[in-house]
Amino acid sequence: MSDISLAWGAASGIALLFLIVVFKQRADKSTYPGPRGWPIIGNLLDLRSTQPLLKHPGKAFRDWGRQCASRAVSLQIPGASMLVFNHIKDVQELLAKRSTIYTDRPRAVMLNEMMGGDSLLPFMKYNERFKVTRKIFHQLTTTKEIVRPNQVQAVRRLLRRLLDGSSDYDKHVRLMTGDFILSSSYGITPQSAEEPYIKRSNNLVILVSEPNQRDKYIADVFPWLKYLPAWFPGATFKKTALDARQHFADARELPFQHVQDQMAKGTAKPSLAAHFIDAIQSGPDSSEVKVRKMNELAASLGNTNAAIWSYILLIALHPEVQRKGQAALDNVLNGRLPTFEDWNTIPYVDAIVNEIFRYSPITPLGVPHVTRTDDVNEGHFIPKGTMVFGNLWALLREEEIYGPNIDEFIPERFLNQEGQVDSTKNYYLYDTAFGWGRRICPGKDLAHEMLWLTAASLLATFDITNPVDADGKPIDPVGINDKYTQRPVSMPPFFTVTVKPRSPVVESLIREDIEEVF
Repeated sequence: MSDISLAWGAASGIALLFLIVVFKQRADKSTYPGPRGWPIIGNLLDLRSTQPLLKHPGKAFRDWGRQCASRAVSLQIPGASMLVFNHIKDVQELLAKRSTIYTDRPRAVMLNEMMGGDSLLPFMKYNERFKVTRKIFHQLTTTKEIVRPNQVQAVRRLLRRLLDGSSDYDKHVRLMTGDFILSSSYGITPQSAEEPYIKRSNNLVILVSEPNQRDKYIADVFPWLKYLPAWFPGATFKKTALDARQHFADARELPFQHVQDQMAKGTAKPSLAAHFIDAIQSGPDSSEVKVRKMNELAASLGNTNAAIWSYILLIALHPEVQRKGQAALDNVLNGRLPTFEDWNTIPYVDAIVNEIFRYSPITPLGVPHVTRTDDVNEGHFIPKGTMVFGNLWALLREEEIYGPNIDEFIPERFLNQEGQVDSTKNYYLYDTAFGWGRRICPGKDLAHEMLWLTAASLLATFDITNPVDADGKPIDPVGINDKYTQRPVSMPPFFTVTVKPRSPVVESLIREDIEEVF
């Protein structure tokens, strides 16, 4: 066959694919309004080139909905439909009450099929594997006698590092969360952010967060590209996928092998992996499948870096909030450091943590759900296979729930007239910030506890002041949320702060305590 014939055949195949996509979009289009798209590519250019959308998707979709006079916005991309809901009423009705329909995940060619990210619970398709994995994950994360002591020790080690004067707070936070995950999961206590376990974890976070590098995720738009050889011109995404697959494999295998080796020697520290392996091996079902499932799960434990960084910036920008939080803690602690015995006993600190989650949700658009069947909502048709998003950024700014001045950082909005946490607002927050239905984040309690303990410990021990940007200029708290990086994880802009112990007594307290946990 001649080169011309091959080229003609390839071109015909591509043209046929485009025609299939066009007819599929015409047949399966949602009846919710949205921006007018183009033939074949739909709204792909809107997603790639609309500056407000690229800069702040939560706000852009909210504004799009207002322009369309609709609570939801519909978009089309090659081979798929997107539907973004901006109001809690729809999200609770569909993603929570009808979760059996809205519980799947989209096909992620790059992340799952090429990188191997389908071993992580948040990205799994809804099937029997997901159900079994989620059940085991719940068993793990409710093992408080292992998890909470490691949370406390990781936070105390953070206090010691801050006390020693290093200003590299972001590295300290990464080390602390990695410390907690590794010590809880595997009994490994890293001493430096440069250790392989920590660096590997950070690399994975970057890889999973790389959809903003759109050229590397072109296979999600055109799945057939995954079959291109790595040497093909422009196929650099193939090398990215191969590198990521090795990172995922190492993150699962290496620390787990460490636990098995330590258990064989009789020197294993208490950890979720050791606890689970022992329970399986000593129980009636010692199947290798369950051991491997535990291996995948321990690698799925996430972290709260973004929320902790946001806390540090916002508490420095609002000294009046910091002073109130310190006073509330001082009235309870009486010269000691916070522990989980103080959990839910200091309302103002709880309100600060709530406001952190509300003000800048970690994933502004959440993780997309996919409809398993056709559905109808208030007369609007929603076809099977639609990617459905709950716009967390907009949902957590509904004035009907959270009150006025919604773009300001005001912890008091979560307190009632008696100074206690408002149960209604508290319910709406945690029924929104961590997802819905059968896809609610299984690690939400860990994230909540970790941010609370970190915030309470920093408030009790340090004054955090003088927030400045990369140019050394003071940061204005007005409009700071607009400067957050919003895709796909919400991150505050680069900043530095001054961290000083509140008193010599506090400094002595940290040093005395840390000798027991280092």
